[in-house]
Amino acid sequence: MQIIYANSIDPTYPKDYERDYLNPFFSNQTCFLFTDSNINRFSDIDTMLTAAGKLDFILIDLTHNPVGLTHRQFNTKCKSDYISTIEQLVDYCEVYAPTVVLHCDFNYQPNTKNYFYFPLWLWMWSAKNSLWYADERKKLNLYDILENKTQGLCCLNRTPTWHRILLFSAMVEKSWFSKISYTFGNHGHGKQFEHAFYALTQTDITEFESKKHYLPFVLIDQDHEDTTDVGVSHPVWSTHTFNLVTESTMDHTLISEKTAKPFVTKMIPIILGPRNTAQHLKTSGLDMFEDIVPWHTWDHLENPRDRIAGVVNFLEDFLKQDLVAIYHANKHRVDRNKEYFHSDQFRKNLLKDMVRLSSSLDTD
Repeated sequence: MQIIYANSIDPTYPKDYERDYLNPFFSNQTCFLFTDSNINRFSDIDTMLTAAGKLDFILIDLTHNPVGLTHRQFNTKCKSDYISTIEQLVDYCEVYAPTVVLHCDFNYQPNTKNYFYFPLWLWMWSAKNSLWYADERKKLNLYDILENKTQGLCCLNRTPTWHRILLFSAMVEKSWFSKISYTFGNHGHGKQFEHAFYALTQTDITEFESKKHYLPFVLIDQDHEDTTDVGVSHPVWSTHTFNLVTESTMDHTLISEKTAKPFVTKMIPIILGPRNTAQHLKTSGLDMFEDIVPWHTWDHLENPRDRIAGVVNFLEDFLKQDLVAIYHANKHRVDRNKEYFHSDQFRKNLLKDMVRLSSSLDTD
């Protein structure tokens, strides 16, 4: 597969991460690549696609970052027209070559044959593939731990987002909050929250400002190599039994490495993320421990604020219990989850759309 990157045609466009990991899914074909990093930077798509030359297909890869498939994303000129959504971009690109959209929105029901679900992060972590964003010189542990499961719940938050601000405000003054190994506002850029206020009401902002003096929360032995973010080298991953995952976004549907980590580190997950995330993971074959974590009471709720409230309400009583004892009573299930997460069968369940895509391109 030969991928033509925008930067190779015009160096003024940002350089994209290499997509070599896509080669096994495609035969020897040539495609032009749009990505979620550059898709809103094109001022004239026609000039770019013409310069790319003969193409077997056009690939729109939206799997690295949160992107709403039906939302207004950009304002790009195509001849005399302006387009602003992915659907409009697909229609326009089809004039030049068959167009494929790789997306990670398991809630999306496409109206056309162009869309293919590709859960990049789950697949990469399941297969223990090399990660394009990991600095190999640091020799971080990415996928396995030395177990010492003696601690309860952890909740690690790096980038300040509006839903993490709301969760912080809802939890920080609770009597049980100190039982959580919690991080927030603990990196330089993480101390600047104003960019996340766009989805908050003035009441939300006022409440956060009144509680911001508690920040930052830092793990006692936290290092300066971002091992809690990139890999699982930090001791928190080895010692804790439950992981409250605050996904990257609740606005769009994306499952990132944050959701993969409790499975690779043998934790019981509590997922706060896009709607239906826990149900999707269960459908994919993972044990989501609904007899311990009643995610079915919040996972399906459309309003993200209701999902946050559901998690906080659950923690009220849950943290009164002996979490380590609960964990070890269910250790056989945790071990089975880890084994299944790295299995061929799990990846087969994840990649049904990619198999369909490979077959369709081979027959075109």
